[in-house]
Amino acid sequence: MKTSTISENNLAAMDEFLRGEGVPPSADRKPARPVVPLRVNIDEVERFVTPRSKQVAEIKERQKVETRPEIDITGVERFLKIYSAPVFEAVMLRDMEKLRAAADECTDMNVRDQQGISPVMWSGALGWFEGSEFLAEKGVILNSKDNRDTTVLMFGSWGGEARTMDLFLRKTKADGLDEVDFDLWSALMYASHRGKLAAARMLVAAGADRDLVNDEGKSALYYARENQDKRMIELLESGKPDPVEMNLASLFSR
Repeated sequence: MKTSTISENNLAAMDEFLRGEGVPPSADRKPARPVVPLRVNIDEVERFVTPRSKQVAEIKERQKVETRPEIDITGVERFLKIYSAPVFEAVMLRDMEKLRAAADECTDMNVRDQQGISPVMWSGALGWFEGSEFLAEKGVILNSKDNRDTTVLMFGSWGGEARTMDLFLRKTKADGLDEVDFDLWSALMYASHRGKLAAARMLVAAGADRDLVNDEGKSALYYARENQDKRMIELLESGKPDPVEMNLASLFSR
């Protein structure tokens, strides 16, 4: 009979590991208590280990077979192709040199990802004013929407950068100020939910409707209260923006 000396601690660790618990037993494991040597029948250990190993291998192989048909290779390639487009790469990296190079190569600056989001929408959400301004100068569509009717202004409200908001507001038509997306969210709701006070103040000053509610019946004020944002609550309850805050955009742009 083949025999070997294995510590009780290592046996317990091996048992945990084979059941999917703990970590693999290690020779470097320092026991918390003195180790008591135990003579073990190796044949018994192999009989216990081998079926479990086979079972794990069979499960993994079955998972591979089951998930393989669900992978849309075309979709993955399309996704990688979209985000490897020079203009998207530049925006994601906030790299002005790459963005200028993309424009020089006559890249489509209005390209969309699978959600219908354009580079200028992403730059707004990222709060990247320089990129947003450059794209606007190149004539990108600023009154566009993604697949869920989210406007460029809403993306800007999400990012909350004052100069970007000023840029988008100047390019937004009067009737577009209170547009809502698929879930009936307005730009002001996004700003309030995200705690972007400067963006909210600019929207209120421009005449945004503070009483709109989304598909859950929640208003911008609801999210301000949920966040316990005292300054946002004060703004949305009074509707009186601070003139100093309203001058932020012009101050930043000088």
